[in-house]
Amino acid sequence: MVSYENPLTYVRYDKPLLHMVFPLSFNDEEHHSSFHGQGYYCNHFKVEEQGNMDLYVDGEGTLILPDRDTLDNVLRVKKVKTSSVRVDYEELSKENRKLMIEETYLWYARGFRYPVYETRSCSFLYNLEPVECYQTACCYVPRVQRKNKDEENEQIASTDSLMNATQGGILYNVSVENKHALLSIELSQNTRIQVVVADIYGYMYVQQSFNLDGGQHCLDIDCSMLQENSYALYINAYGVVYSEKIYIE
Repeated sequence: MVSYENPLTYVRYDKPLLHMVFPLSFNDEEHHSSFHGQGYYCNHFKVEEQGNMDLYVDGEGTLILPDRDTLDNVLRVKKVKTSSVRVDYEELSKENRKLMIEETYLWYARGFRYPVYETRSCSFLYNLEPVECYQTACCYVPRVQRKNKDEENEQIASTDSLMNATQGGILYNVSVENKHALLSIELSQNTRIQVVVADIYGYMYVQQSFNLDGGQHCLDIDCSMLQENSYALYINAYGVVYSEKIYIE
């Protein structure tokens, strides 16, 4: 990030601030970066900021939302920004320094451009004594993100569905378009597969079977009778059941 602005403060970084790293996965090494910037506070007072940013994935699992919707394969990204701030270029000494420690957690789910949940806590210290702190949290729920129809969101939603490879010789990808679940599947040998679409309570709405040869196939599962909601799509192949969460608009 090369600059930062809010109604009170503007800072331009000559040594950019690390904002995010892509791609990220659990157990990646921690990313560490230093930054430095200068700007203005209230369009009058000169501000200088310098410090370090640490960023890494500290958790992976299932996120349960208030409406009982669940998201699998969610990554929690932790960011810790530690910076020293001075105004009007006052002497930055150990006895007269203003420190800001900002800790942010972001929950990212596959197929969504933005984090679905975010928390942030910030503490200010003067002469190493805490003088102010605040906490904020926001939720960008999946049903709202799915309604973003710009080109980049559409591309992420259609291409970032989970791919699954197994010892049984199955590779698949699931996407949803116009109330149709599109299942692209590659099989190592001839088999009979069963596809089921059910709600979070286990009630089955769609059940179809296919006799398929080895190779690549594209299956169209009609879900037009379903109401807008989250569902689970199950695939039974080679005696193993795989599942993928889908959202029908």
